[in-house]
Amino acid sequence: MSDNDHTTAHEEAHTGPIKTPKQLLAAVFFFFVIPVFGIIGLVYYVSSANTLGAGADNSAKA
Repeated sequence: MSDNDHTTAHEEAHTGPIKTPKQLLAAVFFFFVIPVFGIIGLVYYVSSANTLGAGADNSAKA
């Protein structure tokens, strides 16, 4: 039971899904771009809704 065997087994257990720098750059790019476009899409959706002006008669919809 040497300490060396314990540390190598411990180091091998902690590998992540990103293994190369190219994968890291792609992940950072997509994790930044997808939320930005999602927020832009939500803002566009909310701001494009038909709204009535102030003081408009809304009884026709009721």
